Amino acid sequence: MVAGDTPVLVHNTGPDEVCPIGAANSLIESGWRANTQLPVSGPVRRGPDGQPLPPVNRTVWEAGNGIWGNGRPSVDRLDGMTDDQLRDLATLEEATILNRLYADVANKSKGGQTASPRVVLSQKVIDAWKRATG
Repeated sequence: MVAGDTPVLVHNTGPDEVCPIGAANSLIESGWRANTQLPVSGPVRRGPDGQPLPPVNRTVWEAGNGIWGNGRPSVDRLDGMTDDQLRDLATLEEATILNRLYADVANKSKGGQTASPRVVLSQKVIDAWKRATG
């Protein structure tokens, strides 16, 4: 699989499934950017009509922008959203990869004031998916 112009090793967990942790680790090792494409494996976001959208390889920026918006994110940005609304922001895979990428940035004391809130916000999306899938 290719993330932007960078080849990415993706660990499959089953037929057509992407292991988000393996994908995130590969992106971290390859030096990801905001325009790096995230791997996806299935239709899990919904359109305005409630129907599943086809899988799309969104970039880090595209997937993350819905979760934390522009500028410095606030950790309470998603408060008051239902689990359905949270799950519509990003797939579980996207949220997991973003969470891992920004946790790595925060742990390396990079990312200024944005990395840590992005970890918290992406975790809210992950938690919504976990509640839905049991």
